[in-house]
Amino acid sequence: MKTLLCSLFLLVVSSIVCFSQISRGSFMIGGALHFSYEDSYYNDKNPGSTPTSQVYLEEDGTIFQVNPTFGYFVLNNVAVGLNPGYSKQTTILTREDYSSRFINSSFSLSPFIRYYASLNEKLRFFVHGTLFSYQYMASTNKEQTFDVTRETTSKLYILSPSFRIQPGIVFFATKRVGIEATLGFIGYSFTRSKREGTTDGNKVEHKATDKNFQFSLNPASINLGLQFYLNRK
Repeated sequence: MKTLLCSLFLLVVSSIVCFSQISRGSFMIGGALHFSYEDSYYNDKNPGSTPTSQVYLEEDGTIFQVNPTFGYFVLNNVAVGLNPGYSKQTTILTREDYSSRFINSSFSLSPFIRYYASLNEKLRFFVHGTLFSYQYMASTNKEQTFDVTRETTSKLYILSPSFRIQPGIVFFATKRVGIEATLGFIGYSFTRSKREGTTDGNKVEHKATDKNFQFSLNPASINLGLQFYLNRK
């Protein structure tokens, strides 16, 4: 009887493990996409001001971000891959005697390793860890006051040997489609950065190093994403 119960227990456990695991040889493709637009208009009327001293300011801003994920499962429930990222921010300020156009674009790349643990048939907990990151940023700010134009350009290169761990939950709507959420992170980084640019035609260069430890569990930092699991058995 004991032998039969042990056999049944092992059979149930093995069937759960086989169902819950994401098998070696599977692919993970997905990521997150963000877009926002804001249009604001201010009319600052001070008491006793004349029409010519009133301030009219219009602000237009757009933000576009895309963060794809490409991963391959080298072991059951263990994936390695790359997280490239691209973002562009544009801000335009317009006033009667002043206007500016600021554009900032950035590209980033970081390898990752991710481990999954099953909670039930549809829900899994995972730990997402990055090993280092590279980031390139380019910005342009063009200002005009009356007939005077000023332009500033900047390029920033950042290489950061670091580790960063993010906990997350993924819900499998189907066998191959997962909706995931990450909350907070813990990490340490040693950052080397180099900034090159021009201000009114004059070259500017700056180098810096930075060390920091970060920990966050802010509910406002919840990130949502969608992943497709291909070749999953």
